[in-house]
Amino acid sequence: MSISRSFILLLTVTGVVNFGHAQNKLKLNPAAKGSFDDKRSVIQLAELKYVNGEIVCDRDEPVSINLKTDTGK
Repeated sequence: MSISRSFILLLTVTGVVNFGHAQNKLKLNPAAKGSFDDKRSVIQLAELKYVNGEIVCDRDEPVSINLKTDTGK
C-alpha cells in the first residue's frame, strides 16, 4: 500500500490453458505436459479502488508504479 494508492498482486493458476464454465461449474482445461503453459507462472498487479462502498480492481487496466529499494542510507 502506498500513501494514496493500494494494489493487489495476483498469482495466476499455472498449468491451465484457459478457464471454461459448464453448468455453472468452473472447468479447468489443463495445459499439455511440458508445454509453455504448463511451466509458466504469471504475477499480475492491479490497483485497488473504492467504488460505491466496495473495494474493486480491474485486472486489465494498465498500472504504473515506481518501485524503490531501501538501501539503508
